[in-house]
Amino acid sequence: MTSGRGIVPDGSARLITVLSKAPPTVDIVLTLHSTSDRDDSTISIWTFFQQLNWGD
Repeated sequence: MTSGRGIVPDGSARLITVLSKAPPTVDIVLTLHSTSDRDDSTISIWTFFQQLNWGD
């Protein structure tokens, strides 16, 4: 599993992504987006992707 965290350059939001690799065919990408850069802020938008075949 790999993950990353980023803050929008003006400091107004956080973006967290996680890639869960489960070979051979069920990699999952989870993206969480907060409109605040505070650590205790609520995640306001989340997106979930499951790619069955990265070759498609």
